[in-house]
Amino acid sequence: DFSFYCKPYLLNLQFEGALQQDDSCKAQYLPDVDDGTIVATLPKVNHGEIFPDLDLQTALLRPMSGYVGEAVQQPSATVAP
Repeated sequence: DFSFYCKPYLLNLQFEGALQQDDSCKAQYLPDVDDGTIVATLPKVNHGEIFPDLDLQTALLRPMSGYVGEAVQQPSATVAP
């Protein structure tokens, strides 16, 4: 799992395989490249392991397993008589 914070945004990515958890993991925000670009270096624990679906944003952005968020309640519409 990888998290990157750049005020006011928090990017959480979920990967199928394990990433190294040391100083070799890094990310940088480049505001002048293509109207803002994040460049991340995320070495794998098992070199050569295939991480499927890296091209699917919804797979990378899915909530962490075991996480139970609060339900979002929509305001109810009130109809005047």
